[in-house]
Amino acid sequence: MPSIHGRMDDPEQHEQIQQREIMGMCWEKLGSVEKICSLGCGPGNDAVGLTAFLRSHFSSKVCVKEILMLDYVINEWKSAILNDLIP
Repeated sequence: MPSIHGRMDDPEQHEQIQQREIMGMCWEKLGSVEKICSLGCGPGNDAVGLTAFLRSHFSSKVCVKEILMLDYVINEWKSAILNDLIP
């Protein structure tokens, strides 16, 4: 419950509010990812997963401008996975 001065008297409640604020800032930052890099990626890689996640949660605000995938055998799997993700 807030005190007269507008501060939280309960430290646990204050911590929960701080955690929510931090989570909100992290969520906002995640929605503004512009570059993704995946090393030794393979077809189920971080870049594909993150791109799919961003599209499903931030569909109108996805601002990924660059994806770098470093995989020695990318030519063996890229057509099966990447064609659906590249606009």
